[in-house]
Amino acid sequence: MKSVTPMAIATLGILLALVMRSLIAPLYLIVSAALSYFAAHWSRCAIDSVRVRALKGAADGTESDRPR
Repeated sequence: MKSVTPMAIATLGILLALVMRSLIAPLYLIVSAALSYFAAHWSRCAIDSVRVRALKGAADGTESDRPR
């Protein structure tokens, strides 16, 4: 799998360069797609870590908004 991803990105870049007749535009497209993927991944990890911390607090009985 480690060798498939770079090959797919390179092939996609070459095809985009041929279709768009430009060298810079495909680079921008690939970089923007990678940045959006990593931004979505990191935000999902942040949301999950907040949820896990909230669940740990609820399990420990330290949740601040529980009914009394």
